[in-house]
Amino acid sequence: MSSLEQGAAGSESASGEGAAERRAAAEERRARDRSVMAVVEGMSDAFLSLDRDWRVTYANREAARLNGTSPAALVGRDHWTVWPETAGTEVERQYRRAIAEGVPVTFEHHYPAADVWHEIRAYPAEEGGLAVFYRDVTARKRLEEERARQARALAAAHDKAMAAEAQFRLLVDRVRDYAIFLMDPHGVVTHWGPGAERMTGWRAEAMTGQPVHRLYPAGGAEDGGAEDHLRHAALHGEYTGEGARRRRDATAFVARVVLTALREGGRLVGFSMIMQDLTAEREREATLERAIAAAETASTAKSQFLATTSHEIRTPLNAIIGYAELLDMGLGGTLTESQRAYVARIQATSRHLLALVNDVLDLAKIEAGQMHAAREPALVRDAVSAALQLVEPQARARRIALVNGCTEQTTTAYCGDAARVRQVLANLLSNAVRFTEAGGRVTVTCGEADAAAPEAAVAHAGAPGAPGAPGATRAWSFVRVEDTGVGIPPEQLERIWEAFVQADQGRTRRVGGSGLGLTISRHLARLMGGDITVRSQPGLGSSFMLWLPAADEEAVARARDAARGAADAATAAPVRVPGAARDAAGLHAVADALLGETERMLTRYAAALRTEPATPSAHGLGDAQLLDHTATFLADLAQSLTVIGEDGPDAAQMLRDGSTIQQLIAARHGAQRARLGWSEAEVRRDYEVLRETVHDTVRRLTPAAPDVARALGIVDTLLARAVEECLRAFREPR
Repeated sequence: MSSLEQGAAGSESASGEGAAERRAAAEERRARDRSVMAVVEGMSDAFLSLDRDWRVTYANREAARLNGTSPAALVGRDHWTVWPETAGTEVERQYRRAIAEGVPVTFEHHYPAADVWHEIRAYPAEEGGLAVFYRDVTARKRLEEERARQARALAAAHDKAMAAEAQFRLLVDRVRDYAIFLMDPHGVVTHWGPGAERMTGWRAEAMTGQPVHRLYPAGGAEDGGAEDHLRHAALHGEYTGEGARRRRDATAFVARVVLTALREGGRLVGFSMIMQDLTAEREREATLERAIAAAETASTAKSQFLATTSHEIRTPLNAIIGYAELLDMGLGGTLTESQRAYVARIQATSRHLLALVNDVLDLAKIEAGQMHAAREPALVRDAVSAALQLVEPQARARRIALVNGCTEQTTTAYCGDAARVRQVLANLLSNAVRFTEAGGRVTVTCGEADAAAPEAAVAHAGAPGAPGAPGATRAWSFVRVEDTGVGIPPEQLERIWEAFVQADQGRTRRVGGSGLGLTISRHLARLMGGDITVRSQPGLGSSFMLWLPAADEEAVARARDAARGAADAATAAPVRVPGAARDAAGLHAVADALLGETERMLTRYAAALRTEPATPSAHGLGDAQLLDHTATFLADLAQSLTVIGEDGPDAAQMLRDGSTIQQLIAARHGAQRARLGWSEAEVRRDYEVLRETVHDTVRRLTPAAPDVARALGIVDTLLARAVEECLRAFREPR
């Protein structure tokens, strides 16, 4: 073999040995890397390897888990792309410091998005990268924060307790109107303030170290003893009560006490007591009670006086009104225009004054508990018709349209007092007219509602005779009075029911009113087992609803039959509204006889009563008491016959109910007879004597004719209606 060949063979041998060594070294490195990787993967810490370009070259499973991904998804990606929220934070500053200075760094960082804390350790690598280890230390950080918070709270509580104790002692030392003192857990006084000294007479040096029992009377207090109070406060935290306590001079006083248990960490450390002397307060209460009792006595006396003297107050006004109407009718001769104007002014002002007096007297009767109302079935339409008749002149003068939705076909019935219902409706209608501008409208509707009706819930279902009994098909009857007036502000809706209160006082001064009508009306409605409700909107108008117990089926039928009977009687001879000329002539003839023979009829009527065996109460009375406005009654009776004879729009209503003057005089007549001690039988005979006197006078002056007989039949109908009104007033308790 040549030397060249030998050299080549030697070179190949050496090369083979080098390759083997390199393979062995590489395998050793791989084994070492596998060992390191096994250690890294088995760590509980997360591990990242970053090169000098901030790319992830390795990530263990814990790092991937904390980031919710896989190791492969992290390797090769830019660190600031994977974790952009760390750019510009303490993480970037510490990483760059480790690389620049070649030193390891350890720090903690909070990730707000996930609300977690990481402890991070970064080691610089020889190649310029970083080996990063980090772990989740959120639980430890929160525990540290909670401990710090508790430490701060404990320090604050201690400071607060110290401040509170200092303030309490300062308060105890400064308060002089209350006795404030402290005790240990056994009730022994440890601190005695100036207020306690002033109230009890014991100095601080005398009470400090003494048991609180010294403040209690020897025989004990009505609210218990000191041991009872201390025990109660210890168990329940506090005792509050009033009872007798004792001063240093042995005098007793009534005190209100608040005894509080003081605890630290759940352990009883003592008691505090605040004590108030009630002597002056009790004296003021007694004085106030005496003043209230005196005021109530005076108010009751006033109400009883007004209620019992109502006849004496109203009678002169009724006389003025009645005689003014007689003058207006020409009973005293033909009036000149100026005289007629004077009479009209007398009538207007007298009626206004009478309305005010009636309201005041009704309120007095309410306050005295003397207001009563009947509970009888009746048709709503009759009450509405009568009330509309009363306010029609007022509405016509103000150019207000009255719309009656309760027609003759309306069968709604209620249980109540017909006269009181008419009074309430007249008040609601009068208010609606007064507070509606000219050209406006007032509408009356009526109907029935069951107990579930929202507005009916306000009515007094518990009142005697109220609806809702087993088997009842209807609970309430209602009448709604709606206007297009000025309305009532929401803040005034409840005050309108108060006596002498008016929602719009400026307007009330212009249109009149006492501020009592709604008060009386609601009381009357509730007296009959019902109520009044209201809805209103300023500028658009108001809606008042009168709720009354509905009459049951049998009562409704009876009321309807009675209405049909009255209608039949009004259209049948002899008691009917005449349409023929001869009937009108008979009515006018009877009216002329009543007006022309008034004085003679009154003389014969009074004489007959004084000699009538059935009216012994009349035998000793003078003409003023006996006649009691009968002249005015007869004059108005003649006027009613004239209206009926003219067969005008008011004729049917006049025939059914008579005039307002007749009803008013009849009611006052019944009240007067009751006050004079008459019996009901005497009152009935009273009207029979008047009827006989009228019949005798008419028959003596007019020829016997069918039209006169029918006219006298109408007189009998009006007298019968007056008897009903008279007896209703006669039966009212006084």
